Amino acid sequence: MTRVKLIAASLVFFFGTGFGYEANFPLLLQKRTDTAIEVLRTYRGHSSSSLHQKIFGAPVDGRVYLTYLKNRIRLLRFDYHEKECGKDTYACSENYTVWLSPETPSSTDQVPMVLRQMILIHEARHSENIRDGWIHEACPRPFPEDPASAGEAECDYVVKGAYGVEYIFAKNLVNYCDNCGSKIKADAKIYAEIALDRVIGRAKSVLLNDY
Repeated sequence: MTRVKLIAASLVFFFGTGFGYEANFPLLLQKRTDTAIEVLRTYRGHSSSSLHQKIFGAPVDGRVYLTYLKNRIRLLRFDYHEKECGKDTYACSENYTVWLSPETPSSTDQVPMVLRQMILIHEARHSENIRDGWIHEACPRPFPEDPASAGEAECDYVVKGAYGVEYIFAKNLVNYCDNCGSKIKADAKIYAEIALDRVIGRAKSVLLNDY
């Protein structure tokens, strides 16, 4: 993968809050992330599902999502050598810091806007001091949705884990966002289903019954 040029300045803060980028965070990826957040800010909806109300405390509203992120993410870093997240991992988080890796879809131009947003929502959930950061558990064997993940700690068995919250966010954009546009909603539907594949057992049934 071709590396983009790096920022040579000190920490760049976002929205004038503690949410910022490490000094050597790739400039192009920072711009893409900024754009995704700016678009996220604009989302408005007339309602939401029951689980969305429990997680975010409001109908679909970009301002609420921003608050959710800011309360859980202080710094974005880039895991150049895949030491923090490990190989073949898109992102990881700890202590209010999110690392994006060279493997992350956010590093490429073709990534849908809503997927960039979903990655942040997912990692923000891991930043919570609950259930050890809502860590993932081993996927079942066999795991036809992604055979390579069978037995790996890449699934959730709880409703409100990182994949569940990611799904709830995206599915509510599909069903309740009034100004998202057809492209955002179409992409949100696709990636909501991908997130749902990582939720196992009764938890998946609860998520499906939320709509």
